[in-house]
Amino acid sequence: MRGNNLKMKNIHKTAFLSVVLLCIAAAFLVQFHLKKNYKERYISNGEVYHEQEKTSYDPNSGLEYAIGEDESGETYIMTCGYQGNDKIVVIPEYIQDISVKYIGEMSFLYQDEIERIELPDSITKICNFSFGSCSQLKEISIPSSVQEIEDYAILTNDNETKSMKDITIITEKGSEAAEYAKKKKLKIKYVGNDMACEQ
Repeated sequence: MRGNNLKMKNIHKTAFLSVVLLCIAAAFLVQFHLKKNYKERYISNGEVYHEQEKTSYDPNSGLEYAIGEDESGETYIMTCGYQGNDKIVVIPEYIQDISVKYIGEMSFLYQDEIERIELPDSITKICNFSFGSCSQLKEISIPSSVQEIEDYAILTNDNETKSMKDITIITEKGSEAAEYAKKKKLKIKYVGNDMACEQ
C-alpha cells in the first residue's frame, strides 16, 4: 500500500513538472510569435497590415522598419525592430531618403545591451512597448517633435514602477516627453541645462 502511495506521488510530481515545462514553452512561443508577427506589419493611411515583404532592414542603423503612407500620400518610416548590439543607439532622421516618424511597438523589446537611445527631430509618435524590458537602458533623448507617447511605451521585466526609477528622459521643457516623464515619475534632464534634473 505504501509502495503504491509513493508511486502515485511520483506520478503526480512528474505530471506537475510536465505541466510547468509546457507552460514555460508556451510562454516563449507566444512571445516569439507576437514579435515575429509585429515585424511583418506595414502601415498605410494609419492602418496596420500583415505584409512580410514590406518589412526591411537598414544595415547602417541596425533597424528593422516598415514604410507607410499618410492621408496626403506622403511616405514615412516606422521602426519595427533592432538587430544591432550598440550600447548607444542613434536613430537616423532618414532611411533611404524617407523620414523616420514612428517608433513602433516592441521596436527595442528585450534589447538588454542598450544604455542610451537618441531620437531624431523627425519622430512624432512613440508606441506602446517601444522600449519594453530594456534592462540596461538609462537614458532616452526625446525631441519636442514627438506629439504622442503611448502609455506603456517604456516598461521593464519586473514592473512599471521599478523600470521608471532608473531611466532619465532628456528633452525640452514643456514638451510631450516632459509631461510623460512627470506622469510616469521618470527622471528628467532638460536640454541645455545639465543640472536641471527632476525626480
